[in-house]
Amino acid sequence: RRVYITDDADLLPAYLRFVRGVVDSEDLPLNLSREMLQNNPQVAQIRKAVTGRVLGELDGLADKQPETFAKVWEAFGSVLKEGIYEDHERRAALLGLARFNTTTGGEPRSLKQCVADMRPNQTEIYYLIGDSLEHLKSNPKLEAAKARGVEVLLLHDHVDAFWTAMPN
Repeated sequence: RRVYITDDADLLPAYLRFVRGVVDSEDLPLNLSREMLQNNPQVAQIRKAVTGRVLGELDGLADKQPETFAKVWEAFGSVLKEGIYEDHERRAALLGLARFNTTTGGEPRSLKQCVADMRPNQTEIYYLIGDSLEHLKSNPKLEAAKARGVEVLLLHDHVDAFWTAMPN
Protein backbone atom coordinates (compact mmCIF):
# COMPACT_ATOMS: atom_id res chain seq x y z
CA ARG A 1 0.00 0.00 0.00
CA ARG A 2 3.14 2.13 -0.01
CA VAL A 3 2.55 3.72 3.39
CA TYR A 4 5.72 4.92 5.06
CA ILE A 5 5.79 3.92 8.73
CA THR A 6 9.07 4.97 10.35
CA ASP A 7 12.82 5.40 9.93
CA ASP A 8 13.67 3.51 13.10
CA ALA A 9 11.50 0.42 13.51
CA ASP A 10 14.17 -1.60 15.37
CA LEU A 11 13.74 -4.54 13.02
CA LEU A 12 17.32 -5.68 13.52
CA PRO A 13 19.14 -6.39 16.77
CA ALA A 14 21.77 -3.92 17.98
CA TYR A 15 24.66 -6.07 16.78
CA LEU A 16 23.46 -5.61 13.17
CA ARG A 17 23.26 -1.82 13.47
CA PHE A 18 25.52 -1.36 10.45
CA VAL A 19 22.89 -2.82 8.08
CA ARG A 20 20.58 -0.36 6.31
CA GLY A 21 17.60 -1.14 4.11
CA VAL A 22 13.90 -0.93 3.43
CA VAL A 23 11.31 -3.51 4.43
CA ASP A 24 8.16 -3.60 2.34
CA SER A 25 5.30 -5.61 3.79
CA GLU A 26 1.62 -5.94 3.02
CA ASP A 27 0.95 -7.67 6.34
CA LEU A 28 0.93 -4.56 8.53
CA PRO A 29 -2.38 -2.82 9.28
CA LEU A 30 -2.71 0.79 8.16
CA ASN A 31 -3.73 2.05 11.60
CA LEU A 32 -0.39 1.21 13.18
CA SER A 33 0.85 3.25 16.12
CA ARG A 34 4.30 3.15 17.69
CA GLU A 35 2.99 0.94 20.53
CA MET A 36 1.38 -1.46 18.08
CA LEU A 37 4.63 -1.55 16.12
CA GLN A 38 6.45 -2.84 19.20
CA ASN A 39 3.82 -5.46 20.11
CA ASN A 40 2.59 -6.54 16.68
CA PRO A 41 3.14 -10.26 15.94
CA GLN A 42 3.73 -9.52 12.25
CA VAL A 43 6.56 -7.15 13.19
CA ALA A 44 8.07 -9.81 15.45
CA GLN A 45 7.93 -12.26 12.57
CA ILE A 46 9.52 -9.69 10.23
CA ARG A 47 12.28 -9.06 12.82
CA LYS A 48 13.08 -12.76 13.00
CA ALA A 49 13.04 -13.22 9.23
CA VAL A 50 15.15 -10.15 8.46
CA THR A 51 17.75 -11.04 11.09
CA GLY A 52 17.96 -14.60 9.78
CA ARG A 53 18.26 -13.33 6.23
CA VAL A 54 21.09 -10.92 7.06
CA LEU A 55 23.01 -13.62 8.94
CA GLY A 56 22.40 -16.05 6.07
CA GLU A 57 23.74 -13.54 3.56
CA LEU A 58 26.83 -12.95 5.71
CA ASP A 59 27.35 -16.72 5.96
CA GLY A 60 27.03 -17.08 2.21
CA LEU A 61 29.48 -14.25 1.69
CA ALA A 62 31.95 -15.92 4.08
CA ASP A 63 31.73 -19.19 2.13
CA LYS A 64 31.68 -17.86 -1.43
CA GLN A 65 33.79 -14.69 -1.18
CA PRO A 66 36.14 -14.97 1.81
CA GLU A 67 38.20 -11.93 0.75
CA THR A 68 35.12 -9.70 0.73
CA PHE A 69 33.91 -11.14 4.02
CA ALA A 70 37.35 -10.47 5.54
CA LYS A 71 36.82 -6.76 4.78
CA VAL A 72 33.34 -6.86 6.35
CA TRP A 73 34.71 -8.66 9.41
CA GLU A 74 37.56 -6.16 9.76
CA ALA A 75 35.08 -3.28 9.74
CA PHE A 76 32.24 -4.79 11.79
CA GLY A 77 33.64 -7.87 13.54
CA SER A 78 33.61 -6.41 17.04
CA VAL A 79 30.00 -5.32 16.54
CA LEU A 80 28.99 -8.81 15.40
CA LYS A 81 30.72 -10.32 18.44
CA GLU A 82 28.25 -8.39 20.60
CA GLY A 83 25.60 -10.69 19.18
CA ILE A 84 27.41 -13.75 20.53
CA TYR A 85 26.83 -12.29 23.99
CA GLU A 86 23.34 -10.86 23.41
CA ASP A 87 21.55 -13.27 21.07
CA HIS A 88 21.46 -16.77 22.55
CA GLU A 89 19.18 -18.05 19.79
CA ARG A 90 21.65 -17.22 17.01
CA ARG A 91 24.87 -17.71 18.97
CA ALA A 92 25.99 -20.72 16.94
CA ALA A 93 25.48 -18.87 13.65
CA LEU A 94 27.41 -15.86 14.92
CA LEU A 95 30.25 -18.06 16.19
CA GLY A 96 30.36 -19.58 12.71
CA LEU A 97 30.84 -16.13 11.24
CA ALA A 98 33.45 -15.04 13.78
CA ARG A 99 37.10 -14.78 12.78
CA PHE A 100 39.95 -14.85 15.29
CA ASN A 101 43.63 -14.08 15.29
CA THR A 102 45.59 -17.11 16.41
CA THR A 103 49.13 -18.09 17.31
CA THR A 104 49.55 -19.56 13.82
CA GLY A 105 49.64 -16.01 12.44
CA GLY A 106 48.36 -14.96 9.07
CA GLU A 107 44.74 -14.16 8.36
CA PRO A 108 42.05 -14.38 11.04
CA ARG A 109 40.57 -17.87 11.15
CA SER A 110 37.12 -19.28 11.83
CA LEU A 111 36.40 -21.71 14.65
CA LYS A 112 35.67 -24.35 12.01
CA GLN A 113 39.21 -23.98 10.66
CA CYS A 114 40.68 -24.12 14.18
CA VAL A 115 38.76 -27.29 15.00
CA ALA A 116 39.85 -28.90 11.72
CA ASP A 117 43.50 -28.22 12.59
CA MET A 118 43.33 -29.44 16.20
CA ARG A 119 45.87 -31.99 17.40
CA PRO A 120 44.58 -35.61 17.58
CA ASN A 121 44.29 -35.71 21.38
CA GLN A 122 43.20 -32.09 21.82
CA THR A 123 39.65 -31.77 23.19
CA GLU A 124 39.49 -28.04 23.95
CA ILE A 125 40.07 -24.76 22.17
CA TYR A 126 42.42 -22.49 24.08
CA TYR A 127 42.18 -18.71 24.10
CA LEU A 128 43.92 -15.76 25.65
CA ILE A 129 42.18 -12.42 26.30
CA GLY A 130 43.99 -9.09 26.43
CA ASP A 131 44.02 -5.45 25.44
CA SER A 132 46.11 -5.63 22.30
CA LEU A 133 47.30 -8.24 19.85
CA GLU A 134 50.96 -7.33 20.42
CA HIS A 135 50.67 -7.89 24.18
CA LEU A 136 48.95 -11.22 23.63
CA LYS A 137 51.60 -12.46 21.22
CA SER A 138 54.33 -11.71 23.75
CA ASN A 139 52.53 -13.39 26.66
CA PRO A 140 54.73 -16.01 28.38
CA LYS A 141 51.74 -18.35 28.78
CA LEU A 142 51.89 -19.07 25.04
CA GLU A 143 55.30 -20.75 25.25
CA ALA A 144 53.86 -24.00 26.63
CA ALA A 145 51.14 -24.07 23.94
CA LYS A 146 53.69 -23.42 21.19
CA ALA A 147 55.94 -26.18 22.54
CA ARG A 148 53.02 -28.65 22.34
CA GLY A 149 51.93 -27.36 18.92
CA VAL A 150 48.55 -26.15 20.17
CA GLU A 151 46.85 -23.23 18.43
CA VAL A 152 45.59 -20.50 20.77
CA LEU A 153 42.96 -17.89 19.90
CA LEU A 154 44.16 -14.35 20.63
CA LEU A 155 41.10 -12.32 21.66
CA HIS A 156 41.74 -8.60 21.83
CA ASP A 157 38.33 -6.97 21.23
CA HIS A 158 36.64 -5.32 24.20
CA VAL A 159 33.58 -7.58 23.89
CA ASP A 160 35.58 -10.84 23.97
CA ALA A 161 35.78 -10.78 27.76
CA PHE A 162 31.96 -10.83 27.93
CA TRP A 163 31.02 -13.62 25.55
CA THR A 164 33.82 -15.96 26.60
CA ALA A 165 32.63 -15.78 30.23
CA MET A 166 29.20 -17.12 29.26
CA PRO A 167 28.44 -20.80 29.83
CA ASN A 168 28.43 -23.18 26.85
